[in-house]
Amino acid sequence: MTTQNISQQYKLLKAEISADKLDDRTIDVRALIPELVFYENLEYPYITGKMILVDDNGIMDALNFRGTEKITFEIAGVGNSLEPEIGGLGDNAKTFIMTRIEKSVRNNDKTDVLLISLVEEHFFQNKLVKVSKAFTANIETTITEILYSYLNKNVDQSYLTKSVQGVRKVNIPYMHPLEAVEWLRDRITTEIGAPYFVHSSLFDNNIRISSLDGFFTQKAFNTKIPFIYSASLAGNAEGLSERQRSFMIESYKQEVTEDTLMMISKGALGSNYTNIDVGTGITSRNRFSMRDVLLDMKSKDLLPDTSFQTVFDEGQTINNKFVDEYDSRIYHQVSSSGTYDKFLGYHDVVDNLDNTLKLKNIALRNALYRNMINMVVPGIAFMYSKASVGDIMSCTFNSSAADPKISNSNELIDKQKSGNYLIYATRHTFRDTKHSVSINATKITKDFIELSGVGEANFG
Repeated sequence: MTTQNISQQYKLLKAEISADKLDDRTIDVRALIPELVFYENLEYPYITGKMILVDDNGIMDALNFRGTEKITFEIAGVGNSLEPEIGGLGDNAKTFIMTRIEKSVRNNDKTDVLLISLVEEHFFQNKLVKVSKAFTANIETTITEILYSYLNKNVDQSYLTKSVQGVRKVNIPYMHPLEAVEWLRDRITTEIGAPYFVHSSLFDNNIRISSLDGFFTQKAFNTKIPFIYSASLAGNAEGLSERQRSFMIESYKQEVTEDTLMMISKGALGSNYTNIDVGTGITSRNRFSMRDVLLDMKSKDLLPDTSFQTVFDEGQTINNKFVDEYDSRIYHQVSSSGTYDKFLGYHDVVDNLDNTLKLKNIALRNALYRNMINMVVPGIAFMYSKASVGDIMSCTFNSSAADPKISNSNELIDKQKSGNYLIYATRHTFRDTKHSVSINATKITKDFIELSGVGEANFG
């Protein structure tokens, strides 16, 4: 399924190479970049990318490329606007390190076509420094301090829910800043055991600390007009406005879905946590069930009360026992409480039941991988709204089994696929005049929304 191309979906305003060896000089390569790709991921606090550079003037030889050169981009949205949506002046500048040439192809005696890898500046800086320090604060506060002090990055906490672990004293033993941040992130949970994420957006230079709770409390950025996959609409694309075509899903695929066996093997449906405290000699055992976690999320309005979860089959039994009642994995840990006297350490718990929060953290993170879908959509809506990983998007899919004679739009909808999705990863591709976004998105409930007033009603 494809849509008609929309004229000039973006404008590359700036692509300038700089380096210390160039002093204050820069090299403008806007006209030499036929394709530019950026990657966002909920698990990574930095943006990566690739670009194709057509070098017909010996620029790379003259530059004496060493993998430390910088390139700064400014990209405007649809139309002839000169105001960049990506990049800008001062703190808004979007600068990457050109880390390596992945491939070089000689087209003729004069022209080289280069595939170059890109990564944000602070990731490169991260590899140069180490953190060796004790911190005493809420773990999310410690993460913020590390990012600001060692990488000079401001932190966006828009989707942050306060963790339940409280003040902790932790020693960071000569770790890279982002390595320390990942280690700390894996320890904190919300009160229901939901995980945290540290991630970046293509549309600003902050690093974001977010919780799964925070993601689920937001509305879809495209609530009024869901992205739609419909063969009938695609066939009449010429009759649609550019705004309407910009919300059509060009293609989608699901590769690994409904993998209950994977979740069982990781203990994501039911597992047991055993801890031996060498400080007190006490051994504690606690178990967790995904059924209880999902009920807890509904009780706190993080999931619609009337929705049906898609994480596992609640009615499935093996030998007259529900699958989530089995301890399919045992986690064993040795810890020592009281190491820091009045302060809690990294693994300390106030109550032994708090150990189950560690299991819930692992389970909910794995649940996000279960029903992953990849969609390709025009990038116009993403540029206007500056939507990024961690945001919610609303999607509608026509059912492959629908009877085309049915006049009620809602009966033509695939209610398993349609609904609100959490954006997990994106690939922004800028090629020729087109900006497309390949999205990996996930959801854990059937949360289909009736089409009255939205969706195809707006496409008539």
